[in-house]
Amino acid sequence: MVQATLLRRAPWVLPGRGPVIEDGAVLVRGRTIEAVGRYADIARIAAAGTRTIDHPDQALIPGLVNAHTHLEWSGLAGRIPLPQNGFPAWLQAFNRERAGLSGCDRAAAVAAGRRALIEAGTAACADVGCTLEPFEPDRSAHPDAAPDAATPPTAEACPELFLFEVLGFNQTDLHRVAPLERLAAHPPAASGGPMMSLAAHGCYSTSAALIAQAKAWTRMRGLPFSIHVAEHREELELLQTGTGFFRDFLESLGRWVPTWTPPATSPVGLLDSLGVLDSRTLLVHAVHLSAADWDLVARRDCKVCFCPRSNAAINVGRPDLAAALERGIATALGTDSLASNQDLNLFREAARVLDAYPEIRSEQVLRMITVGGAVALGCEDHFGSLARGRSGHFPAVAVPARTAPKHLVETIIAQGAAGKWQWTRA
Repeated sequence: MVQATLLRRAPWVLPGRGPVIEDGAVLVRGRTIEAVGRYADIARIAAAGTRTIDHPDQALIPGLVNAHTHLEWSGLAGRIPLPQNGFPAWLQAFNRERAGLSGCDRAAAVAAGRRALIEAGTAACADVGCTLEPFEPDRSAHPDAAPDAATPPTAEACPELFLFEVLGFNQTDLHRVAPLERLAAHPPAASGGPMMSLAAHGCYSTSAALIAQAKAWTRMRGLPFSIHVAEHREELELLQTGTGFFRDFLESLGRWVPTWTPPATSPVGLLDSLGVLDSRTLLVHAVHLSAADWDLVARRDCKVCFCPRSNAAINVGRPDLAAALERGIATALGTDSLASNQDLNLFREAARVLDAYPEIRSEQVLRMITVGGAVALGCEDHFGSLARGRSGHFPAVAVPARTAPKHLVETIIAQGAAGKWQWTRA
């Protein structure tokens, strides 16, 4: 089949890597980018018969990459009042609400979450979940989970990294808590399904043995690994003293281990002692890290995903984004789930960062939701930038004609957050 070739011209092209291109163009063949540059240069190399599509008063940007979400909890949207008064209060409300969800409910929630991601300009995401049911062949038996229902007519499906979440403070055998054979047997991402990997929930909810085994499983296969880290002070209290909310909580569930000894270190310190920190490890939240923790994260070349709106909604603290950026740590943004956020819109997550962190440049924030997310998930060869070989499916954001160059990026983020964008299409 002959693939159509399109030349998309716009006043501004933001490739993700490199400077803004004025009067730029993206040459797309089929679903893949062939060239990016100034319109005059790209037009010269375009084959005869190439159709030119003008995007007046628009900026072409890479599709967004949401580096952390939990799509199976999309059905909890609006059911937990936000903001909450800290993590313990939120966790108790979350457990009450999720108790009534069936596997079918979760599959439908994943489909709804995918639609929401696509409708927010997301090209790829990392979805952390506790069940493989949404990915099983018979999931279309539920009408809301049908494959075609997850894809708006103007957009492709949102490719994703799915990380099965490992839980069990009182468990020590990975094979007992994770469907490893099913994960390994799942069709590869090249066939259209998600890449499958593992995540550990957190140092306060997953035993050190399970965390180490899960990381070893992903390392052996060259896969990304993620874990919630230092999201709230209750985690630090448990690891330092062995007391506090989470000890009481685990005892109430019958999952406390009486012989367990607190490591008397930070979550980052514990993970380093387990050999978990490396370039394929994504640390999520990272709200309560010390300067020494940040230095260690940088030395180990870990990636970090911040979810500032979720942190604010649960009321766990304000992450230090500047500490990561100053150390050159690959940094991404995620929305977390609809149990702790109003939406799955990464433009709005970026807008929140611009409002709350005036010291961070808009160019850095845009990078977090494009290149940064792709690097964090290990999919930068396909997503996160406009370059040869990358996805030819990307947003065009409306930008007022008189926008000054120095305000271009912040305007793009604001316009995206306001819904003033569209997917490029033939």
